[in-house]
Amino acid sequence: MSDMESKVERGAATTGAEEMTALMSGILDSLQTNVFLCDENLKIVAINACARSGLRRMRAEIQAAYGVDVDQLIGIPIQRFSSDPERVEALLGDPLLLPHATEIEVASKTYRARIDALRTPQGRISGYAVVCEDVSRLHAAERELRASLRQRATLLREVHERVKNNLDLIAGLVRLESGADAAPAPGWTERLRSIERVHELIYAGGDASRVDLDAYVDGLARGVVAERAPRIKIETAVHADIRDLDRLIFFGLILHELVSNAVVHGFPDGRAGCVRVTARAVGGTIEAVVSDDGVGLPAGETRRSGQGLRLVCALIEERLGGSWKIESRGGGLACLFAFPAEAVGKS
Repeated sequence: MSDMESKVERGAATTGAEEMTALMSGILDSLQTNVFLCDENLKIVAINACARSGLRRMRAEIQAAYGVDVDQLIGIPIQRFSSDPERVEALLGDPLLLPHATEIEVASKTYRARIDALRTPQGRISGYAVVCEDVSRLHAAERELRASLRQRATLLREVHERVKNNLDLIAGLVRLESGADAAPAPGWTERLRSIERVHELIYAGGDASRVDLDAYVDGLARGVVAERAPRIKIETAVHADIRDLDRLIFFGLILHELVSNAVVHGFPDGRAGCVRVTARAVGGTIEAVVSDDGVGLPAGETRRSGQGLRLVCALIEERLGGSWKIESRGGGLACLFAFPAEAVGKS
């Protein structure tokens, strides 16, 4: 091959490389995000049009913060602008750390930067691409959201504390209505206590949709037994969630009545035994059972009656839109009821 032919080929190769460089530069400049190209030492070698435009708008702030002019960034290590420069430096010694995300603070703005390696066809790192996204507004929105959540949590605590205080007041008025020399009205005070317990759990957890139903049912049932018949054993097994506050309160009132009914009528004359409460979610329905191993129904009776069971019937059928039935089980009795976990019309 003659010298002339060699020169022609080298010229064609140079022209091809220049055309490829121009093409890549055009592609980078067309991107509507901030791109910095760095050499193998993470020094800036190229900045795309979007980044150049943004930098020039912050020329004064960058000059004040870093002591450099935005038109003189070529050759400056990118880690100079990182909030964790040592971590970025570590990338040079351990490629396994790539891709790496870091945040860059520039004056009043925050950028989320992603650093990726640029490799040759042989796999050698020849440089790095740093893509920066302005997340200043996102951070501001997150701060506002956190402040709003703190304010909401404070308000929620105040509301439930007031509800609890009002329930205590009502319970006191019920006792007062009974008269100083009369026996207190345990039924109503315990019903109020079952409602109060819901608010205590919400107050403790800070989320009305995340009440620990198992703990609530267990505490409620044990509270009824402790007040009326400490000799009775309580067993609970709950595998369900009720996230609607109103339905949770109705559910608690129903359990209070049924457990009280079992304790009072199922274990007369100091008899010992066990009351068991179970609940489970089946699709969108809550299925619950309150059973006892007590004396069961007197001969000739098919179900118990009384104010408590009338309340149970009204709550299950009218308030919860459910159904219920009573069954004899061996020597004891069981009340089975089911209702939709969510009120009709609620998602």
